[in-house]
Amino acid sequence: IKDEVKLSILISLLKKNREALFWAYEFYYSGFSAELWEYFWTIYYDFYASLNQHFKKFLFEKQQKWNINIANNNYEEANKIIAQIINNFHIRPWNTDVFLLRHFAQQISLFDGERLKHDISLLLKNMDYQGITYYILHNSFREEDINKVAHYFCEERKLITKNKATIWKKQAQNACNEQIISDIIHFYSLATSLKMDSVLTELKAGK
Repeated sequence: IKDEVKLSILISLLKKNREALFWAYEFYYSGFSAELWEYFWTIYYDFYASLNQHFKKFLFEKQQKWNINIANNNYEEANKIIAQIINNFHIRPWNTDVFLLRHFAQQISLFDGERLKHDISLLLKNMDYQGITYYILHNSFREEDINKVAHYFCEERKLITKNKATIWKKQAQNACNEQIISDIIHFYSLATSLKMDSVLTELKAGK
């Protein structure tokens, strides 16, 4: 039942249906508030992060505020924050880039042995989205890899400033895999109007 409710939250959000708030509160008041916050972050990285980089700060600050309200037994104010999160998801654009890439990366048969041995720098230069995702999810993404990503988008592609690259390298050291993937997709999007959804659909269809 929990999975069904979570799926209802997601579908309602992507359809910008107001029922998302109903399902979120259904989950929240059933005693799964901590899990709901985890799910908010999963939804953010899978569907919203690559197009809404600044929404991360909003989400983080609201979670911190929610924690303070709960600690002070101010439940009414804490409960209102859930609605604020849902309402903000509703007004944000979204895509399935990271979600689909993670799905493909789990299909190991899609990858040949030689391709899996590639260095992250080569995967970035080839714009091998599947390979990049697989590499991040199935390897220990080290500081060396973080530096290579920053170098590629800053020095080689000139898509981010040196200051941005420095800030990103610090953030990436403590970031989850999904965040790193979404950041990389966001950096690519700065240079191209290519819609990843259509590319991934073709890959899925074997074209």
